[in-house]
Amino acid sequence: MTWPVAAFALSGLVWIAAATDRGALRQEVVSAGATAESSGRRVSGTGAISGLVTDGRTGKGIPGAIVSLAATAAGDPNPSRTMTDSRGRFVFFGLASSSGYYLSAEAFGYPPGGYGWIGPGGSSRDLVKVPLADGQWMSTADVVMWPFAAITGLVVDEFGDPVVGTAVRAYSLRRIAGHVYPVAGPTVATDDRGLYRLAGLVPGSYTVAVLSVQSTVLDTMPKAAAQHPFGTLLSSGVTGSGPASVDGATIAAGRGHRLVVTNFAVPPSAHSSTSEQAYPQLFYPGVRLATDAMAVVVGYGDIRGGIDFRLVPVATAQVSGRVDGFSGRAPQMLLRLLPAGSESLGVGSEAATTMIDADGRFTFLNVPSGAYTVVAQAGVADLTTADATVRVPDPPGFPGGPAGIGTYESAPGIQYLQRYGAPSEYWGRASVTVGEADVGGVVLALHPTVSVRGRAVFAEGTAPPPAARPLVVNAFAANGDPTLGTPFGMTETDGTFRFSVSGLLSGTYLLRGFAGYGIVSAVYQGRDILETGIDTSAGVDINDVVVTLTDKKTTVSGLVRGIRGGIGADVILFPAQRDLWVDFGLRPLRFRSVRTDSSGSYLLSAIPAGQYLLIAVEPSKLNTWLSAEFLDAAASRSTRVTVRWGDRLSQGLVVSDVVVK
Repeated sequence: MTWPVAAFALSGLVWIAAATDRGALRQEVVSAGATAESSGRRVSGTGAISGLVTDGRTGKGIPGAIVSLAATAAGDPNPSRTMTDSRGRFVFFGLASSSGYYLSAEAFGYPPGGYGWIGPGGSSRDLVKVPLADGQWMSTADVVMWPFAAITGLVVDEFGDPVVGTAVRAYSLRRIAGHVYPVAGPTVATDDRGLYRLAGLVPGSYTVAVLSVQSTVLDTMPKAAAQHPFGTLLSSGVTGSGPASVDGATIAAGRGHRLVVTNFAVPPSAHSSTSEQAYPQLFYPGVRLATDAMAVVVGYGDIRGGIDFRLVPVATAQVSGRVDGFSGRAPQMLLRLLPAGSESLGVGSEAATTMIDADGRFTFLNVPSGAYTVVAQAGVADLTTADATVRVPDPPGFPGGPAGIGTYESAPGIQYLQRYGAPSEYWGRASVTVGEADVGGVVLALHPTVSVRGRAVFAEGTAPPPAARPLVVNAFAANGDPTLGTPFGMTETDGTFRFSVSGLLSGTYLLRGFAGYGIVSAVYQGRDILETGIDTSAGVDINDVVVTLTDKKTTVSGLVRGIRGGIGADVILFPAQRDLWVDFGLRPLRFRSVRTDSSGSYLLSAIPAGQYLLIAVEPSKLNTWLSAEFLDAAASRSTRVTVRWGDRLSQGLVVSDVVVK
């Protein structure tokens, strides 16, 4: 419905009048501070958008919040900003008609918020679009903001003295591509009092750990000038590490190796003990294994204090062995010793790291007792629910190459930080159990990585891109396992559109990418592997994959009825074939999830041909398609649709209440 709007300036105040029963609150005076900046926008229309910014816990208005308004259509005015008044109210007036405006808000003590968000930590895809016609006043564009939670505590040593500059990290369980993995949260360093504060937490259950990594380097490893003060974390952009070198102080350990002083508690002196000692990684409330840890549960705005740690040194052992299965010179790669069950975690979660000697031998120093997995591979993937640019430095001696950061559809709210090591044609894993005595003779069998080669062809009527513009080809682990990396390649620029993706480990990978085109099929040895993926467990290269692409645009759109609260619903499209509800990789082809705009309209695009189920649910279920249990409960309430390449389907929906048993 369109409401007539009039704006009158009088003595520095703006009055908003509207012919609506909801106008009692909106007809009151809005302070000049709430509209002064917005009046900087060139008045180019007769529309208006107003609302309240409130605290999601108390329902009270948030004064002094900055609200930003941006339009989606090309040629629309630049974003405008305004400030809420003492009751949390804001207004934008003189707006041109638009297919969609978006509103976001910032306030001291709160994470960013947006119109349509149902909790903190939302993204641009969670915002509700507000279409606006000439003369329309949209008066219910309310933005709710929720304060993050925090966990705090104290870290002391065996004497009760504060441990300064040591790293503390929170972990949580997250679903990726239909599977559950432990994922790192924020990482912080203790201050000069031994105190830490893990902030920016969304409601949930966390385990908290004091990290402790014993990093071993060779005596021959070159030493670089110190780049970072002891006890600090990296908080800048993500770049490669450069040549393998030691940045920081080292402790002589004999036998051709040295320990490096890093962002973790320094091992105690062995002069008063019969063996070397170390502070092991500890989980709250002071246990060695994550499976024995006590969960720390927080809600919106909770500050959980008293999550304290007392570090007590333990005797350590040396673990040594050799790598086997390579040809020529031993590969120069980082070896990571990870507690059993933690193999999918990134940098900082190791018990120890080391490098391979020129003759293929390796030694880990100062390893506490426990069950471990030795991991050898060129790169390391870090998954985090926090800001991935705030991180512990690369392990000493890591021969790092480029680094990349990004997010994927199958892992909402999780950032991927990929540290690409020096290129290597090998990878390996070996289990080892450490007790009180040194462990020798460990054999780490190396396996060759796999390359996938093929070519892209184009469906009838589809124009290929200019030969000089290569297409990116991704290989994603079907089960979302971060240890398998995110290898990629490019199509050739000679017009053949041949491609090669190298560095694949043992697992099942899905070919994705080819931006701007839909993938019709990926055929290998007469079988379409687009959904089933490529099995690389045999360790041999895969050649002659033919990927067929199309430029036909496919959409499903419509209107959703039964929306409550005026902030839209979530529309989920998922495959009717049940075996596709898991193992769909980081970039799923056949899943789509979108928020309706404020009028209830939705649009899903870039959908491959196939049979689908379509459902509209409450906003809180935006990411529930990651769970096969939810899809099973939703299937009986969904609408079945058949999509063909190039279709423009229209389908109305009613919001359904899906309950997972």
